[in-house]
This record gives sequence, C-alpha cells and structure tokens, in this order.
Amino acid sequence: MLRLLPLLPLLCAATFETGDSEPYPHESFSDKQLARSLKKANRASGIEEILVRDERGETQAKKTRELPRVGLSALLRVHGLSPAKDTVYRLLVPAEDDRIAIVVTWEPPRAVVEVGVALEPLHADQDAISVVVLDQDGAVWDGAAWGLLADALSRLTDVELKRIEGLRVVRMEAPPPGVRAQIEGDGRLVALYDQRDDQSSLILTNYAVQGNLGSFCGPAADPRPTSLHTVLHELGHAVHQGRFRARLQEIRALESAFPTPEGKTREAIGRHMALTKEHKSEEVSPVIAAWKAQFDSSPTEYGNTSAPEAFAEAFALYHLDPQALHRAMPDAHAWFESDYDP
Repeated sequence: MLRLLPLLPLLCAATFETGDSEPYPHESFSDKQLARSLKKANRASGIEEILVRDERGETQAKKTRELPRVGLSALLRVHGLSPAKDTVYRLLVPAEDDRIAIVVTWEPPRAVVEVGVALEPLHADQDAISVVVLDQDGAVWDGAAWGLLADALSRLTDVELKRIEGLRVVRMEAPPPGVRAQIEGDGRLVALYDQRDDQSSLILTNYAVQGNLGSFCGPAADPRPTSLHTVLHELGHAVHQGRFRARLQEIRALESAFPTPEGKTREAIGRHMALTKEHKSEEVSPVIAAWKAQFDSSPTEYGNTSAPEAFAEAFALYHLDPQALHRAMPDAHAWFESDYDP
C-alpha cells in the first residue's frame, strides 16, 4: 500500500509559509520606523492587541515598541499578505547571517507572535541510525539524509521503534515513475511509506534533503526543516501497520514450516484471507481502530482524507510539536498521552 504525502504545511487551520526569494518589507527602516509602520497597519487591519507566546505556550500582551525587530518585520510581512482570519503564518525572517523562525497566528482583533531561533541544518553520521535498514536506489546517503532520519527516529518511543524494527529505508533521487504520475502539483514528494504484503519500506527522496532550509515545522523555539514532518508522518503509517506486518510474517513462517503442494496450509490461507479483508477495510490496525472510535477529524486539512492519514498527521505533530497538537486537537493530544497503544 502506498502512502503519498507531498511537502505539506503543518498545523491546524490554514498555514502559509514564506519562501526565500521574497524580500522582507522595510528592511532599511530603523526599529522606531518599523514600530510606527506596524501601528498604522494594525489600525487599518483591526488588530488591537499583540500577544507574544513563549516556549512554554504562555502568552503575554506586548506593546509594539516592546517587540524585537524580527517580530516587527514578521508582522509587517503578514500585513502585506492580506491575511485571513484564523490562519497560521510561518516565516523565516532574515537577521544578520541567520533566518529566525517566527510563527504568527492571525486572530483579529489580535495577533499572536512566537519569536524563535535560527533554523539550522540537520546532520548526523550513519552510526546515529539504528532499528531500520538503510538501502539506496539511485541516490546516496549523506550527513543531511542521516540527520533527517536520525532526528525523526529519536522522537519515537521504544515501543514505536519496536513496531518499525527492520523497516527498509531507501534513498531515491525522485519517486518511482508509477508513483510520480499520481502526485498532483509540482510533484515534490519528500517521502512515502510502501507496504507490500509483509514487506515494508520508507522511500526518502532528494527533495527531503535538498533545499531543506527553505521552510520550517515544529515550534519556533526549536524549528526543524519541514520535510521532518513528512518523514514522521510516514513513520506513523509504519508504526500503525506494525502489528499487521508481524501477523503476516507469522503466516509466512507457517507456510514455510508446513508446505503443501499448493505452498500454503489451510490455516495459513484462512488467516491470510481474513487479514487481507481487514486490511482493505482499514481496520487491520488496532491503532487505527482505536483512533476511529475516538475521532472523526484531523489536526490538518490533509488528514481529513481518511482515518489513517488523520492518525499519521496527529502522530507527526505530537512528536514534533505537542503544544500545537494540544491547541488544534486537545482530545487527540490527551489520547496520545494516555490511551495510545502502538
């Protein structure tokens, strides 16, 4: 089964991410000039209050002159985008030689600002990778790819790691031809999870590591390249399919131990047919069954396509930015904290 997820924005409601090529307004202005310009823009847009959210998720009202320069610049940029209500804007604001992660939540008559830190590249050695099996098909592993995978794996629990033990992670330049044709838009597929019978693999394309610092996910205080969210989403599929793979592997062992002229035992055939039926109905995973019993929504728009996608989106957000999941779906956050059993 293919799980396809292009490079998508993160967080609830609508999300806008700026690009590197877009210049920031009023870059030559002094701090006082920026503050005056923001006051004027706020009056015109009906913004009466600016709240600053800290890394603990607590907010405090601030006057315009109390905001740091990057915060002023980010808010002016949002004003220039004709902002929509209840929209989250994720921006990388130039500051000397760095780009600072800023999250602006537009909730007229107020705007909530999170001023973070510089977005840094991910890098690791192969020794940092465990549990999964590395492979390559037309692309090579390097420090950036190892860093992306190592960061994702480091966020999983021991039980979740057990569920994906032996998962084959394959580096490819781009998606396989048959997959590329199914992708809408510009086809920038970062990663996909492929389940074929009892074998599974996670494909990691060049898009995951090239230009990996153009946008960010996670909290502004600890930003990560956006592709990390996609990798965690696909690992979420691998986790919820873990028991299914284990049961199929049991069947394969039965077939090998008790071969018949047809190559399968009657018991194995029956179990295989039952599993296949369950798999098609998306009830094969106890995790997805438990999710569907509790929730009929998703923390992101993409997750509304199906229960497995909703779970994978919540899974990624919980491991990447649990406070954001709590704001978007507090019940889902509580479920991961207490009832979730991978």
